Amino acid sequence: KTMEKYLPALKKAVAVGEASKAHLALMIDRVEVFNNRPQIYGSQIEDSSGVWVISKTIDPANINQRRKTMDLGPIETHIKEIREMY
Repeated sequence: KTMEKYLPALKKAVAVGEASKAHLALMIDRVEVFNNRPQIYGSQIEDSSGVWVISKTIDPANINQRRKTMDLGPIETHIKEIREMY
C-alpha cells in the first residue's frame, strides 16, 4: 500500500527529471506482482523449485522494447545477472 501511495509522486518526479525511469519501472513491477498481476518490465523474480525466474510478465515478446523506454537493459542481461547473483 505504501508503494501504491507514492507511485504517483515517483511518476511526477520522473516526468520532471528528478528521478530515474528505471526506479519507476521497478516500483511499477513490484506493485503489480504484490497485487498478483503480471509485471510489465520483468524486473521481479521468484523462486521456482530452487531456480530463480522472472515473475509472470505481460506480452513477453515485446519486453525489451518496454524495458528500453525505462532505461533498463535487455531481459536476457537481467536474467544472466540474476543467475550469477543467486
